[in-house]
Amino acid sequence: MTFTQPDVAALWLPNFSLLGESLRHGAIPYWNPYVMGGLPFAADPQSGWMYLPAMLLFWALPAATALRWYLVLQPILAGLGAYWFLRAERVSRPASTAGGLVLALVIAGSRLVVDLPFPAVLAWSALLLASGARFLRADRWPARLGWAVLTAIAWGQIAAIHLSHGLVIGTLAFVCYATVRTVVDVRSGRRSGRDRLAVLLLLAAALPLVNLAYFLPRLGYLPTTTLGYGYANIQRLGSSLAGRQVGPRLPGPVSPVTWIFAFAFSPGAYVGATALAVAFAGWWSRRLRPVVLAFTVFLGVCYVASLQAVAYGLSGLIRRLPFGDVYLQSPWRFRYGVLLALALLAGLGVEAWREEQAWRRRAAMLVPGLLVWGVLPWVTRPAVARFALLGVGALIGAAALLLVARKPVLAAVIPLVLAVELVGNGLAGQTVGAPTVPDGISGLDARQPPFNALGPIPIRASEYLRADAFVDDIRGGPPARFLSLDPPLSYIEWTAPADWPYLADQRAMLFGIEDAQGYNSIEPLRYWTYLRAASAAPYPYNNAAVRDPSPSALDLLQVGWEIVAAGGTASRGFVPVAKEGSWTLYRGPVGEPPRASVVSRWTVTDPAGALRTVTAPDFGPESLAVLERSPHLAGSALAGGSASFHWISPTSARVTVTAPTDAVVLVRNTYDSHWKATVDGASTPVLRTDYFLQGVPVKAGTHTIVLTYDDPSFKIGMAGSAAVILAMLGAAVFLRRRRRPGAFPEGASAGEPSI
Repeated sequence: MTFTQPDVAALWLPNFSLLGESLRHGAIPYWNPYVMGGLPFAADPQSGWMYLPAMLLFWALPAATALRWYLVLQPILAGLGAYWFLRAERVSRPASTAGGLVLALVIAGSRLVVDLPFPAVLAWSALLLASGARFLRADRWPARLGWAVLTAIAWGQIAAIHLSHGLVIGTLAFVCYATVRTVVDVRSGRRSGRDRLAVLLLLAAALPLVNLAYFLPRLGYLPTTTLGYGYANIQRLGSSLAGRQVGPRLPGPVSPVTWIFAFAFSPGAYVGATALAVAFAGWWSRRLRPVVLAFTVFLGVCYVASLQAVAYGLSGLIRRLPFGDVYLQSPWRFRYGVLLALALLAGLGVEAWREEQAWRRRAAMLVPGLLVWGVLPWVTRPAVARFALLGVGALIGAAALLLVARKPVLAAVIPLVLAVELVGNGLAGQTVGAPTVPDGISGLDARQPPFNALGPIPIRASEYLRADAFVDDIRGGPPARFLSLDPPLSYIEWTAPADWPYLADQRAMLFGIEDAQGYNSIEPLRYWTYLRAASAAPYPYNNAAVRDPSPSALDLLQVGWEIVAAGGTASRGFVPVAKEGSWTLYRGPVGEPPRASVVSRWTVTDPAGALRTVTAPDFGPESLAVLERSPHLAGSALAGGSASFHWISPTSARVTVTAPTDAVVLVRNTYDSHWKATVDGASTPVLRTDYFLQGVPVKAGTHTIVLTYDDPSFKIGMAGSAAVILAMLGAAVFLRRRRRPGAFPEGASAGEPSI
């Protein structure tokens, strides 16, 4: 476990822990009540729901152990995926091993290993290529159907771990490969155009249909979130509400032209001297050239997309494209695609070197790689020490290449040399005595460090998962949410042990206590908008925090606890109850505000009017409910009544109400259309109340309200995925049984011609 990457401690570990805990209890985690006033959980693309490694590991193992295995598993899957893909392309075992080692050990030996979720993106992109290659090469429909299912599952896993940039990178890699493979097969006569069209249509249908269990809930949820609203729109809205520029302008983080030279520097994302030398060698092999072309194009597109000049120079055009602002949010992420392409090109280059006979052509093979990574990096004036491993590796690698040239049967020596180099690079990073080592290319990399070295961090996940005194006090006290008061601009960078009591990094999810704030790049838009309007703080787009909360904000968020830094001041009426390090825990008046209350007066207005009303300085949630549609009840000036709220489970609650007149019961949980209510057993609508909360209309008298979260898209999606997979596999079995021995599909021949 490393705390170099804040998202691991503040997002992925809490999410995966909550996911595993729910699965152990046999329940789908529909709702997360522990942050942001409650929000949909499994429908969140970042929750881990339907990402199989996270689900299995965190279901079967304690969270700290599961996280360690999770971090180790991703580079293993990446390396095996690259190996299997190259083997599917008729590449020898030593060359395939070289490609797999480059991808696996570069991930494991750099900060990329903790830059979740992108190690998983690379792993499943490689597995997508491996299964997709076998699908496209399969001669018979039974095999095609089976491989289509596996290819679709691999593609769906990329979506499940990173629905935006990650899915684009993985899909682009496969499209580049599939295009070249299709053209080669048709031009060679191995396949007919009709056969290829049928195969591609099958896969195009299988990709979304096999993954209905993942996509259906997300497609329903995303339009109501900040991601569905669009990065550019929320930047403008946040700036408008704050009265000044909020967060970084689009385009977001980008890369300089010289960033690609980092693959030659150690410690960091060092690829290995031999791999760099033969990265372009595959062009000299007629058999391998089409696949080399595919991944050279993929490398080029990812490299260009990562550049500052492209993101800024074409930002006007890109903004007008569908989802263009998603790309502009983090163009530098396309660097991950370059690593995938480079690893595969290295494997193909080793194979070309092994097969070549002419010494002159062998010498020509090395020239491009030596120029790009042996000469050009010196224009950046890097520290000479950063090239030490490259120099040593070049000498040993040259000897290995000469040995293999004379005796191709000894080709296994090349992956052996690469393994020693890359493990040495990773160990060198562990000796630097700092969390990260900048690659020295440009100042931009100081805030974009995934390809830098990963130093040792002496913090154990098990310690982070252990409850401290504040957690125990909140769990044992009156039920209410807590507020980490007045956090600076980054809500999540509180992973140092001395800052853990602040609980400003979503640790609440680990301990079952409720945080009024939170961190997620995909938040309910109404909740996000209310917090921006209520606090007018210049927080970056994916932070949800309140600075200097008003009494009405404390009421609407049901804040009964505050954690304040030394020298800070708690809200009026809060008293100190515990101190831990430089932090003090304050408790508000017992029972105030309640989770649910009876409001006999209401007004009906539009969303803009509701936001203005609930953020006004004199707004009182106990005396007026702000609705956006009529409750079809008669309001009254008669105040009073009581409501007692109790959670039954994370997805259901019971509210016992006594109302002297017709009223709206305000429930201080975030509104979502999938919350259903019954009043004394009769179905009743849940109204959007006070802009972002829930309200249930009741008649005068004593009633029992039962609230239940029910999103049918999960059951429909899982049933749909299961039906599609069973249908495809059933068809494969049926066709296999009725196939005539020796028959070949239309457009196929008994032998495969040379490419």
